[in-house]
Amino acid sequence: MYFTENGNLLTFLKLGDQLREGVQELLKKLRPATATLLSGDNEQAVAAVAEACGFDFCVAGYSPLQKRGYIDGLRKKGEIICMLGGGINDAPALTGANIGLSVATTTDMSVQVSDILLKTDRLQVIPKIRALATLGIRLFSRTYFGRFFIMSPGGIGSVWNGDANSSDSRDDEQWLCCAL
Repeated sequence: MYFTENGNLLTFLKLGDQLREGVQELLKKLRPATATLLSGDNEQAVAAVAEACGFDFCVAGYSPLQKRGYIDGLRKKGEIICMLGGGINDAPALTGANIGLSVATTTDMSVQVSDILLKTDRLQVIPKIRALATLGIRLFSRTYFGRFFIMSPGGIGSVWNGDANSSDSRDDEQWLCCAL
C-alpha cells in the first residue's frame, strides 16, 4: 500500500504472511515424503513460499473444495495424505486427508475437524508424532495380531464363525482382539 499526498510518496506499507519458523527443517525431516503446498493465494506468492521452504510442488489459486478434490484425487491413487492446515479454508482438505493436523492457535473450524491437534506452534514435533505413530502401529501389530493368531488355533474363521453367546473366555478374548 502506498500513501501519497499531492502525487508525492509519503510512505508505503508492505503486507504479507511471515513464514513459520522451522518449515525448511521440518520438510527435510519428513523426507522421503513428498511435500505439496496447496493455497488459495496467487501463483507468484505461492511459488515464492514453496521455493523458500523447500516444497516439492505447489498449487495456487485453489478454493477450499478444490483443495479437497486435489487430496481426494491423490487418495484414489493410493497415496496416504497428511494435511497440516489452520485456516477455515483448510477444513474440507483436513477432513479429506488420512490424517489432518492443526495447531491449537488456528481457527476453531480447523481445530474441530483435525485428527491431531498440536498444542504447540513448534512444527518440529510433527516428525516425532510420525515416529510414535509408526512405533505404535508396529507394537499393535506384534501384540494384538500375534496374540490373535496364537489364541485362535482355527484361524480367522473360528472367530467369525464362533458362538457369540459362548461362555468360553477364550472366545471373548478372540472377539476383543478382532474389535481392536
